[in-house]
Amino acid sequence: MKVKCDEAKPKCIRCSKRDKECTYATNGSKFRMVETALEANREQANNASFGALDLIDKDLSAKIDQAIALDESISPFIASPHELPDLASRIDYALLKQPYGGPRVEPTRDAVLDSDTIFSFPFESILSLSDEMHRKYFDVFFSEFAEIVAPLKASSDAFFFRDVVIQYSMKKDYLYFAMLASGARLSYRRTLEDDDQNACAAFMKKTLELLNDYTMVLTLSKDQVESLNLSIIVQTVETLTLTILLLTSDNASSMKDSWRSHLKGAKELLRKVFIDEAFPKTKVLTFCKCWFTGFEILAGLTAPFGGVLVQSHEIEKLSTNVNDENEVQILRELQLVSKEDFNYIFGFHNKLLPPLIKLMTRMRKGNTNIGPKADSDFVFDMISELRAFKDYDFTAIELDSKYPWAQTTHMTYVNAALLTVLTKFLHVPLDTSAVIELVNSILDSVTAGIKAENATDSIIFPLMMVQWPLLAAGFSASTDEQKFKLDSIFHLLAGWGSGSAQYSIEMMKRAWNNINPNLNVDLMAY
Repeated sequence: MKVKCDEAKPKCIRCSKRDKECTYATNGSKFRMVETALEANREQANNASFGALDLIDKDLSAKIDQAIALDESISPFIASPHELPDLASRIDYALLKQPYGGPRVEPTRDAVLDSDTIFSFPFESILSLSDEMHRKYFDVFFSEFAEIVAPLKASSDAFFFRDVVIQYSMKKDYLYFAMLASGARLSYRRTLEDDDQNACAAFMKKTLELLNDYTMVLTLSKDQVESLNLSIIVQTVETLTLTILLLTSDNASSMKDSWRSHLKGAKELLRKVFIDEAFPKTKVLTFCKCWFTGFEILAGLTAPFGGVLVQSHEIEKLSTNVNDENEVQILRELQLVSKEDFNYIFGFHNKLLPPLIKLMTRMRKGNTNIGPKADSDFVFDMISELRAFKDYDFTAIELDSKYPWAQTTHMTYVNAALLTVLTKFLHVPLDTSAVIELVNSILDSVTAGIKAENATDSIIFPLMMVQWPLLAAGFSASTDEQKFKLDSIFHLLAGWGSGSAQYSIEMMKRAWNNINPNLNVDLMAY
């Protein structure tokens, strides 16, 4: 049976789970659309059409691209009278404790939203509104989607990504609805229930409100910024960047190619901060830069068209600078980098980032049909640098897990990079002992983690972080045992809701059958 699909090839989530064959809309065909505006409530959400969500994703992506291209000046920034959703409807003040002044003293907005108090924010005070649907998808975001985006953390009390998104969602409605949309989309990927998809479409429609702020911020000059209310503008830039990166995560994990437009949008905002220096380099924006860098690395290593940073000065300025002690110290304060320099966002040692950037950059310059061309100096320098990272030991890092995932993710990235150098640059045959050993090393550490976690749902979160190393191992697998393990792991990920996992399975099988694995689908292993 064929059904019309709204996602990228090779198969959408709906068809993969139901074992149906996908057909795709051709030029000139139309999805049935809802004429009236979608509002984020149950009655109107249930009226959303099947294709509405995909159309909204594409519409938002296209409008972000259009906003980037704007060059005309704008009127001075004027804060919206509705810039802050009603805090009273989202906060149970009776539950608030210090440092906000006690249970009967309402906190100021600045106190509630201060990034310096991020870890002491009492999240039990968030009602997630009295709206049952909002609460449902807030809970999915809180307990599941946030874990997918940032599966590794110093402790359960140090979850900066989740905590900062929730706090900043009180500043702008579009971040709040982006948060709910990510929960609804993840729920839909599990259940395939139309209610979940329709709710996501309704929430996504509300995120379109970010475009007004985005266009204003993007076209502000440094001189204009100095003449305006800096506090309001900086908060807007922070909230915008968080929202667009959250939408990038949502799209990248949903088998949609619209992640690229969102990542470009985040790049332009970060450019205003770290290249144009129109806005201050706040702690939140330093975190956003780190989050963006994680995307760029995965896109550069796994997406057919690479990432969104092309020029060398962009790569230098917009990637996390692991040699800048001030920047690293901020990430340590936010508990995103350990004292051993393990980066919880990346999943590896901070100093492994520069070699991966070099590898990513060199791969982009090569001929993808025959493998990147490299001189011997580059190859042997890379091997020397990467081998040095095999000596790092992160087993002492405290993680809320039965298994040392920090050590595992770090070593799988090191081994995957070595595999890439050997097979893509030196063209070492896959059945040689060096390649087989590296593939087995990746698989042994990951399967040991699966066994240690007893195959519970919690295993899925760290597995999400090692999809590129697993894909690199898949391209280099030569034995039936290796292929069976890889196929099983990616099916586990696909069944849990990873959009790119199904794509990875298709690419690996093509490679195993000596077919060019490139499917020309602009997805990253995320």
